[in-house]
Amino acid sequence: MVSGTLPYVLLIDDDPGVANLLGNKLSGAGFSFVSASSGVRGLDLVRERRPDIVLLDLRMPDVDGAEVISALREMEEKGTHVKIVLYTAFNEYAGIRMDEAFVRKIGADAFIEKDMDLDRVVERLHELAAGGAADGT
Repeated sequence: MVSGTLPYVLLIDDDPGVANLLGNKLSGAGFSFVSASSGVRGLDLVRERRPDIVLLDLRMPDVDGAEVISALREMEEKGTHVKIVLYTAFNEYAGIRMDEAFVRKIGADAFIEKDMDLDRVVERLHELAAGGAADGT
């Protein structure tokens, strides 16, 4: 990310309604935004476009969010760093409560609940881009 510019955000979510709604909000707030409807396509876009932040749903039909995180962290070892934000409506995964400790354990940087007001989502992304925490609360 160039200093003084807003980050480039990639949303990986299989729900096109979420992508449209969030894309409009982020674009209106000045963010560069692109979306992928599958984990596989999202990983391709990370390689092609090098976003600053990936907003990632956990439950998707082809590759789940935990697998995408693992692949992104492998890319990091090859020089591609991206901040990973879980963006999901679920407050638990595989029977484990979704909290900051769990989010970090699976390799994400932060967690934002999908039901959060979109203005707050924009605010959280600004905080994250500035190096702050975005823990979904």
